[in-house]
Amino acid sequence: MVTTIAPLLAVGAAGIVAGTLANRAIDRMQRETAQPDADPRCRCQLDPPSPLVTDRRIPVAVVDTFLHRGTCACCGRRQRLRPLVVELSTAALFVVLTVRLVSLDLLPALPAYLYFATVAVALTVIDIDCKRLPNFLVLPSYPAVFTLLAFAAAVQGDWPALLRAAVGAAALFGFYLVLALVHPAGMGLGDVKLAGVIGAVLAFVSYGAFVLGALLAFVFAAIAGAVLLITRRALVGTTIPFGPYMIAAALVGVVAAEPLGRAYLSWRTGA
Repeated sequence: MVTTIAPLLAVGAAGIVAGTLANRAIDRMQRETAQPDADPRCRCQLDPPSPLVTDRRIPVAVVDTFLHRGTCACCGRRQRLRPLVVELSTAALFVVLTVRLVSLDLLPALPAYLYFATVAVALTVIDIDCKRLPNFLVLPSYPAVFTLLAFAAAVQGDWPALLRAAVGAAALFGFYLVLALVHPAGMGLGDVKLAGVIGAVLAFVSYGAFVLGALLAFVFAAIAGAVLLITRRALVGTTIPFGPYMIAAALVGVVAAEPLGRAYLSWRTGA
């Protein structure tokens, strides 16, 4: 059974490795936008080590942190927390998505959703730090996600699910494009491009997941905006990155649409 401990540990380990790839994408974007997430006094975190210096760092932050007790192997300073958080978050998403897709009998679609989870973690951090959703992550996600979903549809013989994904991608992309054209200051083209990918992964599960994920993005953003205003961490008109709310809503839609739907029907019928 896939949801026993050993397979889930293997999935979590794969998530940690995928998190290292997400960290590389984040580092690339931060270098391009001149926003390095590192202590400027620790040169080994900003620049590659000199060829005359042995680089004892390990690319997997979880392993590196364990071996070097949270300090940089090059200079002894405390390591950055972000790479570790990214890896552990990716691993947690891998496990949660695996359990959920097994329960939905959608295991062949797991590669598509694990790919999406990896890209989603990277995009979330990048959008928060750099206020951008870079094309080098978003645009390749279209062929990658649809190829993996097509594989899943072929294995399960469920071509209507792939058609649903295409409809969801087109619908959400079109909706966000209209929003961007009507109110350019409130919706960036990066959000529009990401919307198509999110529409596909949501609609492949079900139209209910699609509707829930699409609506929750605006609910999450409204709640976060209200909190920021109340705590005076933002002013009216302050630009807030929308990508993280889209991604969070998409993950909730994939994971929770069915149980939430059952709970709502049970409440309405009084059962």
